[in-house]
Amino acid sequence: MANKYNVIVEAMLKAPDIQNQLNKAVKSKPIVLNAKMNIDQKSMDNQVQRWQNTLKRLEAAHPKAFGTDVVQNQVTEFNNLVEAWKGGKAPLDDVTTQMDNVKTTLDVTSRSMGGFADEIGIAIQRTIEWALAMGLLYGSLKQIQEGIQYIKDLNKELTDAAIVGGYSQAQVGNLAKEYNALARELGVTTLEVAKGNLEWVN
Repeated sequence: MANKYNVIVEAMLKAPDIQNQLNKAVKSKPIVLNAKMNIDQKSMDNQVQRWQNTLKRLEAAHPKAFGTDVVQNQVTEFNNLVEAWKGGKAPLDDVTTQMDNVKTTLDVTSRSMGGFADEIGIAIQRTIEWALAMGLLYGSLKQIQEGIQYIKDLNKELTDAAIVGGYSQAQVGNLAKEYNALARELGVTTLEVAKGNLEWVN
């Protein structure tokens, strides 16, 4: 019984030393795990079909770039790895990595093929979009400024009418409503009616 307790106490006291020895052993000898997957033929065929569908989508999205030699070389390498994988001679990771290589090569090739004419077309399109946006923005700002100026001018005419006629603020408010109603009937602006009335009063 005493021996059991001595072993437990000694192990607890030496735990850091034991852990350090384990750490050194693991670092000096890398652990390699080999795992084999048992995949039935149907699952393998389905996976190959998914890869082929991906290639078809890539070709449809970038037909010019897909036909280049550099991309076709990557596709050929991919197809060779698929065949090797089906025969158990290549790991699945190699096949998926090569699919990523195909996508990357296709993307780079597609961007580099957008020649000078395409870039000019994009630049012209962006310039037109910018001009339209600025036109809308400045047009809106101009309309706001004109609206503010209209209010200032109308306020000046109504203030002059109040001074000349000796109207109170409530009476000026009613006068503005009457001007507005008359302007609608005549098809003119309220400001024009206010100016005309002030000239008539004078």
